Amino acid sequence: MYETFSQFYDLLVDLDYDQYVEIIRRHIPKGSRVIDLACGTGQVIHLLKDEYQFVGADVSEDMLELAANKNPEVDFFVHDLRDPFFVEQIQAAICTVDSFNYLTEHADLEQAIQNIGTSLPQGGQFIFDVITEERLAELDDYLFVSDIEAGTLIWSANVEDDEIEHELIMYIHGDDGLYERFEEHHTQKVFAEEWIDDLLATDFKFEKLHWQSRIIYVCTKLVK
Repeated sequence: MYETFSQFYDLLVDLDYDQYVEIIRRHIPKGSRVIDLACGTGQVIHLLKDEYQFVGADVSEDMLELAANKNPEVDFFVHDLRDPFFVEQIQAAICTVDSFNYLTEHADLEQAIQNIGTSLPQGGQFIFDVITEERLAELDDYLFVSDIEAGTLIWSANVEDDEIEHELIMYIHGDDGLYERFEEHHTQKVFAEEWIDDLLATDFKFEKLHWQSRIIYVCTKLVK
């Protein structure tokens, strides 16, 4: 996943990063050691790396290569959200840009949140976002075409029940001057807000911010 799409990723993310990082600043103490899960190209880390001690993780080696180029002083590792992670002295975790919606099974999201709850200390912060049903309406029968130096992207999306099916066709400049065609298919699932609330309540207290067709969850690990 994302082997070719990573070249277009930053261009297409429809997120106001400046506002998002302000939310992180307000809720995670400066100087904290933070793991950015599903960090993508490392843009959030890039904006905040002077204020926090970051570790980045993503399932895509191509994304991590771009992230490391932006943030050469930060450690990155390959990680699937469904798997436990072992990073010493983590004080907070973030998972941004609707990354959790790429987990299309309830059991997978439950496992991911359980992994984070297990890894954080009591009182540790966890900030993530998920897309809402509003996003389903925005992306049904969606079509977007973009040209960048690397080539051309054709992105189409359709909605089936609570899932968004993304079809990505990319034409990339080759060394021989010709274009090479690549295809990727991504699926996102919209989970019921009430179900996520109940899932979090086991290990976290939290508040919710509704913003840009997303819910941002600001969580604190419960003291037990």
